[in-house]
Amino acid sequence: AFEVFGGSAEQFVIRKLLGLEEAGPEKAERGGGLMLIYRPQVQELRRRFRTVTSVGFTVPKDEERDLSGLGL
Repeated sequence: AFEVFGGSAEQFVIRKLLGLEEAGPEKAERGGGLMLIYRPQVQELRRRFRTVTSVGFTVPKDEERDLSGLGL
């Protein structure tokens, strides 16, 4: 799964582009929170917009642990 970063407006646009959103832009103001999309949806976005994706890796604060054994 991939998390969509950004605010409610960005999440609204992604939902709209993927056909997951039927409501108007006023609903975008109520969005937010965690939004996950999956590989087929990422592939659809990349097919339509070849420069819109950026993949990053993070460790959630509540799951941070000693990573010294990994040589980081």
